Amino acid sequence: MAIIMSLAPKYKNKSGYVMIASKYSPEIGYYNFILRYKYVYQQANREVPEGWVIHHINGKKDDDRLENLIAMSAGEHRELHKKAMENHNTLLPLEKG
Repeated sequence: MAIIMSLAPKYKNKSGYVMIASKYSPEIGYYNFILRYKYVYQQANREVPEGWVIHHINGKKDDDRLENLIAMSAGEHRELHKKAMENHNTLLPLEKG
């Protein structure tokens, strides 16, 4: 795992997820950036099985608190967002199990 310089937001990517600076790379002269939610989830020693994704329970892409993150299969994630779109883009309540 990369050494994280700060969990403070550095910028949001095109999809609206917060990116944070990781280890400085002198070869290229700048910091590498990683997705903050993935870092938070993995630092809690939680593995994400292959083919699974991390979902923001409340739908806010910049709310990377551990209690707002849950791993689910990619298929479950698609269905959840499909239902949200059918419900006029409102995420349905999701129990964290």
